Amino acid sequence: MGVRGTARPVSRINCTILLATLLITTAWAGAADKKKSTEPRPVKQPVEFSHKRHAALGLECEVCHPMADGEQAGIPQTADCMNCHQSSDGSKAEFRSLFEHAEAKKQISWTRVYLLPYFVYFGHSAHRTAKEGCASCHGPVASRDVLWKERETSMKACMDCHKANRASVSCSFCHELNQ
Repeated sequence: MGVRGTARPVSRINCTILLATLLITTAWAGAADKKKSTEPRPVKQPVEFSHKRHAALGLECEVCHPMADGEQAGIPQTADCMNCHQSSDGSKAEFRSLFEHAEAKKQISWTRVYLLPYFVYFGHSAHRTAKEGCASCHGPVASRDVLWKERETSMKACMDCHKANRASVSCSFCHELNQ
């Protein structure tokens, strides 16, 4: 295995299998997208959370979404939220679910807004280094109470973005291929 983003030999069978999987996945996603309305659908979360309120406090994305490995953004857990909210009024409706999770020592089962297939590698640090801020993919998060999927995450959408930004479109740049 090579370092991500570096060229390395790819076997023909692995590339064929990957391409077939991507085509099937993309076709399935495309069919599902056609059924969806064009209106954005906010994602309901198990704990009420306003990105707008938290951004107004001056919190950066990394406070709640740390990138411990520099690549994958973390999802905040109950203890992370309670670090700031331990003195909040747990009887208020907007905090009730958070305090219920904390009292039960239960992790919050956040509903992911973006989910990539297991065979796709996406590195946040590389995109941030390329001066792609969070808003370029996630939209104006700081002005929203609830979020929805802002950008399509199909292979076509990623390839179009890579081409427009003169980033590599080599298969091995985003896919780890066994040799």
